[in-house]
Amino acid sequence: MRVLLIGQKAFGADVLSALAKGPAEIVGALVGTSDTERQDQVETVASEFGVRCFKTASLRKPEVTSWVKERRPDLIVMAFVTLYMPMSLAEASPLGAINFHPSLLPLHRGVSALPWTILCGDKIAGLSVYFVDEGIDTGDVIVQKQADIDESDDFKTLYFKKIYPLGVEAVCEAVSLVASGNPPRVKQDDSMSSYEPPLAREHLVIDWDDAVELNSRKIRAGNPGIGGVTRLDDGREVRVYGCRKCAEVPSGAKPGEIISIGGDGMLVKGLDGGLLLANLGLPGEPKLDGAKFAQTHGLSGARSFIKV
Repeated sequence: MRVLLIGQKAFGADVLSALAKGPAEIVGALVGTSDTERQDQVETVASEFGVRCFKTASLRKPEVTSWVKERRPDLIVMAFVTLYMPMSLAEASPLGAINFHPSLLPLHRGVSALPWTILCGDKIAGLSVYFVDEGIDTGDVIVQKQADIDESDDFKTLYFKKIYPLGVEAVCEAVSLVASGNPPRVKQDDSMSSYEPPLAREHLVIDWDDAVELNSRKIRAGNPGIGGVTRLDDGREVRVYGCRKCAEVPSGAKPGEIISIGGDGMLVKGLDGGLLLANLGLPGEPKLDGAKFAQTHGLSGARSFIKV
């Protein structure tokens, strides 16, 4: 079977490498990225395997569809595609296109599926490989795999340690199933679906009057990107990138009050317990551990975090 890959960065490169070592004939690699200046990892792997590569900042261009048709793929495989893909491109191959999505569809459709999985308090994360149709993450599912979410998991660990390796495996499995001639096509139940917007700063604002669990999820969903968003009592905005829930804290403190600062972090009172903030930083500045952040920014005495 002739396969053309559309993807970018490490995930796209690892999928391309895995497929190139299998029975499929890789007829091209299309790198869809707005960063057209730097060499993408997919380009590097394509060169190693002698695969022709085309780089574009838009998948809507007629020349992109023309290039794909010239390669005459039987199947298009999408591995980490953040650009909009028109159906005319998916239909450039007889068997259509399949896509990797980091959620258990129909849950968490959209571009920020994994952080929303954490924000929504799910206990299980997962991934789906599905046939592309005209909707957003609505096509028939070929393969799904799942992974437990631990309390210590943030977006970074959940993706790179759990979903990423399962995803490479799942895409290769889906390609084999399509090549068999009779792949599963499980219809998604739209009545069970959810769709969330792209993750933004507004979704990660910490309210110290909220439950500790909710604020913990905001911090973990935001790491390593935006982080949980809060503010010091002197008005400076702070981003929090690591935390641990603490059930017992001294009585008498108010939510947001810094109770103690030690080598393992900064303990802050929450509504129903405490949060030990392990890594913090001001916007645009390096992340620091709790003790170093307190020392650098003069946090001594009775200080508090407040809502943005």
